[in-house]
Amino acid sequence: MKKRFFSILVCAVLAACAVIDQFTNDLTFTLSREATAFAENPAWASGDAVRVLSSTRTKGSSFNLSTGVRTNKGLFSGEKPGSAPFHLVWPASVAAEFSSQEALTATLSAQQSYVKDGYDASACLYAATAETGGEYRLYTPMAVLGVPLTGAMSISRLTLSTPEGHPLCGKAQVKPGEDPTLSIDTEAGYDLTLDCGKGVKLGSKAVWFRFVIPPAALAGGAVLQVTDTEGGAMSLALEPAAPGRGGVLTLPETAYVQAEPPYLNQQAPGLYTLSKSGKATPVYTYVSGRDQLALIETPDALQWRLQCLEDGRVLRVTVPPVHSAAFDARFSAIGVPACPEGMLTLSPVKCEDGLEWCIDASETYLLILQPAL
Repeated sequence: MKKRFFSILVCAVLAACAVIDQFTNDLTFTLSREATAFAENPAWASGDAVRVLSSTRTKGSSFNLSTGVRTNKGLFSGEKPGSAPFHLVWPASVAAEFSSQEALTATLSAQQSYVKDGYDASACLYAATAETGGEYRLYTPMAVLGVPLTGAMSISRLTLSTPEGHPLCGKAQVKPGEDPTLSIDTEAGYDLTLDCGKGVKLGSKAVWFRFVIPPAALAGGAVLQVTDTEGGAMSLALEPAAPGRGGVLTLPETAYVQAEPPYLNQQAPGLYTLSKSGKATPVYTYVSGRDQLALIETPDALQWRLQCLEDGRVLRVTVPPVHSAAFDARFSAIGVPACPEGMLTLSPVKCEDGLEWCIDASETYLLILQPAL
């Protein structure tokens, strides 16, 4: 009889605890992140936080690190965001949302920031699934591309471009677990920019630039464009590769050489002057909402006109209707003092997105035409 009474008492206590836990607002996790090739000993830092998602609060709430700074295990506490199961996401700044019991949705940004001797941690997603508070390890579905560069210039940005079917950014479905998976199904992006702020100076010792990428993004190859602070650029073709989840793909050390001159970085139709280094300064260029563009076609010539009648400025350039090689262009202008008058011999150097880039023989002037309006 006593044993039976004791059993009933234990069951009652357990049931009471379950009821209490159901209505408890506080939740605590002891969390660590898996060691990867790009983060061999991940430690928590002051101010770290994870986002805890649930089916009833799909965007979740932030749980801040309370203890465990500079260690690989940290205590995170907060108010329970609805009912289990929960998806845990680090860093908390990642735009993430509960999708199902097996998956969450995360938005991978099309722009990352340069970090000296590191990578943009805000782009490196880690995740886990939990049924209740306790100890868990977060795993990442991401990989890293390392680009070591030498040279004498300052780099403003690097842009990685992949072919159709191998996205670098967008809305991703992530299935957490010890071997998490990631697939980008909607709003896929195929260009990822690493922003270097005011510029990162190169030298004889390699400077490392790192992209955080989906591990399958480079399976079809890629093109990497490096742009300097003067507007010049260099492109590198990447062979198909698979760095693997949590892995690093390192490119061979490369010397940056300005293969594309700075003036090809200009996008506004109009006239520019060029410095010896190829830096372009506008003489008169198109500004949307202020200027007008016009074309007058005749059998043997094409007159391209850029004008702002309110300011009394007109730039006229007459060119042959077909000009695949060097050609003579006649310039005339009103209210544009720096414009050349008369004939100049121009050579086309680039044609893209409905624009033509042409320079004169002395490389003093750059003309960007929009031949079809």
